[in-house]
Amino acid sequence: MKNLPKVSISGELLKWARKTRFGGDIEEASKKLKVTKEQIISWESQGTNMTAPEIRKLSKVYKRSETVFLLKTVPKSQEPPKFRRFLLEEAMLSKDTLMVMRKAQETQISTIDLLGEIDNILLNTLAPHKKDSDLLASKTIEALKINYELRFSSKNTKEQLQQWKRLLESNNVMVLEYSFPLTDARAFTIYNESIPVIILNSRDTDNGRAFSLFHEFGHLLLQQSELDVEMTLDYTKSIADELFCNQISANILVPSDLLKQKVLAGIIDESQVKDLAKKFKVSTSVIWRRLYDNKLISESQYNKVLSKLSTFEPYKIEKSKKKFGANKNTHLYKKIRNMGELAIGATLEAFNSNRISHYEVLSYLGIQSVALPRLQRILFT
Repeated sequence: MKNLPKVSISGELLKWARKTRFGGDIEEASKKLKVTKEQIISWESQGTNMTAPEIRKLSKVYKRSETVFLLKTVPKSQEPPKFRRFLLEEAMLSKDTLMVMRKAQETQISTIDLLGEIDNILLNTLAPHKKDSDLLASKTIEALKINYELRFSSKNTKEQLQQWKRLLESNNVMVLEYSFPLTDARAFTIYNESIPVIILNSRDTDNGRAFSLFHEFGHLLLQQSELDVEMTLDYTKSIADELFCNQISANILVPSDLLKQKVLAGIIDESQVKDLAKKFKVSTSVIWRRLYDNKLISESQYNKVLSKLSTFEPYKIEKSKKKFGANKNTHLYKKIRNMGELAIGATLEAFNSNRISHYEVLSYLGIQSVALPRLQRILFT
């Protein structure tokens, strides 16, 4: 075991691998690798030489392929997202959130490889209207063919959210759902002109995710990769683009014409607001805001309820749901939530048309061979 050959590892690669796994936390990386922080800093500043077993350990801790560490520079396709308001390395994000970002990027890249650099008709159609949030929301409803039945036929927000997600994915906007700390983000986007991605946080409420979905879609229309921690409907606290995306989401979810149709004559009270929220499958805070936007309540009425609405907070922490016995398809439904129907559908279609091998489809999807026919049935029947 002595005198094993060593290969040169780039300091830039080592720093990238550590930051995209542990963020700015050198301490945890040093514990996992069983080396000092000073050693890691030295590696990253000037590079180092490592044996195959050392590279294997590095690969396991940083969750990167061993071959990646043999490259001279960070692979272009695996550079971390460049968020508009801060650099990823400056954000104090948990390793869970960083891993979700990596998985989302990998899913996006694989899907683009399978579908090619296609024209995103939806984004291109809406691009000329992106200076006017009201018009853009109206054009989005028109482009997505959101009719009365689609909006009001579902039983609850959970069902409606699934419809909204499918609607966007059928137009080549990927929608993924992962669990990560809400203190890191409620949702984020990775922009691409062909196949952009929206990532929702499954720890958020159903109402929260529905609002986040179209808020993030607004960022994609502005061609932005964005990480959103808080989405307040108190517009005095919002910066311009956040306000714009809030308005798009609120207008899509609760259009003015339909709201006015549903509002009952007389004084608008909490009971009617709750009823409207249930009909539109949004939070009461969104309804109050839309009532104010449409001059159906006064500014004093709105300000009175604003301070009382818990749903104006960044998120609501819910008690963990009890886990019951899972059936053999539970992990496949989770896989669909994580990767989205667009990505999984593209992968299965590539396999069914013999464009990728049996090994490749299992590798892309991260499943065992026995689960493949079950996944096909779930998605295509």
